[in-house]
Amino acid sequence: MEGETTKETLETTQTVDNRAVKVLKPNDAPPPSDDDINYELSSAELKRQFHDQQQKTEQNSVLSTKEWKERNKKVAQYDKVTIRFRFPDRLEIESVFNPDDTLDIMTQFLKDQVLSRPEIPFYLFLTPPLQRIIAGKSLKALGLIPKAIIHFAYEKGHTNVTEYIKPGLVEQAQEKTPSQPVVAQTENKTQEDKPATEKKRVPLPSWLQKKKK
Repeated sequence: MEGETTKETLETTQTVDNRAVKVLKPNDAPPPSDDDINYELSSAELKRQFHDQQQKTEQNSVLSTKEWKERNKKVAQYDKVTIRFRFPDRLEIESVFNPDDTLDIMTQFLKDQVLSRPEIPFYLFLTPPLQRIIAGKSLKALGLIPKAIIHFAYEKGHTNVTEYIKPGLVEQAQEKTPSQPVVAQTENKTQEDKPATEKKRVPLPSWLQKKKK
């Protein structure tokens, strides 16, 4: 019985070094263009990102002590982070990390357990806007809690390579579980659900009708 349970588990996940790896097939959305995948930031865009980050830092600095405590308390509730690595071929690798894990840990995880060509240099990024994940920052510091999608791309000069995930993992790819649609509840929606009743037309008195004639 125990052997059957283990076999069933391996049909959906691959466990290496005590880390479960789930492979997800792409959905029906159109694939991203090469420009979106192999995108090099211009100096103007780097400057804009630096400016945006500077503004964000200034905004964060004016947060009250109470707000900071509430934010940290909320983040502290999560002891794990679910990350989906999305590849250019639209396959996704899902695994669980600690909030304090950094780029180095994610990079090593991909090299050891996922990539078919780990010797090829690559980078991880977030979008939109495109922003490379830099070394040293934890998932918690990046605000990627409790779950996030991180994109994968080969470095310039290797973008013609189309091999990403180990064949053994690709064979285990499974369909994504459809998420429930979010229905926004608004005041207008409430009013639409309860249509206003039409005002009944009250006939004029006979004496007033004669007067109008």
